[in-house]
Amino acid sequence: MTGKTKNLIVFDWNGTILADTSACLNATNNVLGMLGLPSITRAHYQKHYTMPLANMYRALGIGEDILARREQDIHPTWHSSYNAAPIRLRRGAKAMLQALRLSGAEAIILSNYVVHRIEEQARRLGVREHFGDIIAFTVGDATFRKRGKGAYLKDYLLKNPAARGIIVGDSEEEIEIGRELGFTTVAILDGMCSAMRLRAMKPDFVIRSLTQIPAIAHHAFGGERMAS
Repeated sequence: MTGKTKNLIVFDWNGTILADTSACLNATNNVLGMLGLPSITRAHYQKHYTMPLANMYRALGIGEDILARREQDIHPTWHSSYNAAPIRLRRGAKAMLQALRLSGAEAIILSNYVVHRIEEQARRLGVREHFGDIIAFTVGDATFRKRGKGAYLKDYLLKNPAARGIIVGDSEEEIEIGRELGFTTVAILDGMCSAMRLRAMKPDFVIRSLTQIPAIAHHAFGGERMAS
């Protein structure tokens, strides 16, 4: 695409399209148990979740010496637990994606997770056809000590410019990325970050359900009203 001809909606994956916050919490608790630390609650997880992940583990009481020494144990422990969990879509995800597709807006995934795993999940859950591209990482520990998906999205937009954009996510990171790019920012609750943290970021919209996205797209893009 050479011109700014399409409206683009960028979706985070984990906690946004997927209802997998509990699976991520359980995987994190398995890591903490492996390191001899007590489990945390969902509220505690949502208070401290951040990227890079090493910062979250520090906030949960894991010292830098332990992180350095046990990093190669942390990743397989987390992924083994997460991959064994029954992962599902958030309620209303399929209907929302179908409405966006019919509107002509292009949807892509922007994630800190791993490309091939997202591909597998999206196909299994019957939504891969609704996403043009998946922007994510190739190894599971890529975001342990650094952030990067915002830079990947910038590179993508240089080659695939959008007329207007929306970014939807469940963490502060997506709001920061969207604000920098001039996108409409949408924070969805009950994901990785607490409602307090998300509201403090002052995104353009705070929602509880993906079914609210078509109306937001209509507001941001104009044109024909889409079914919600």
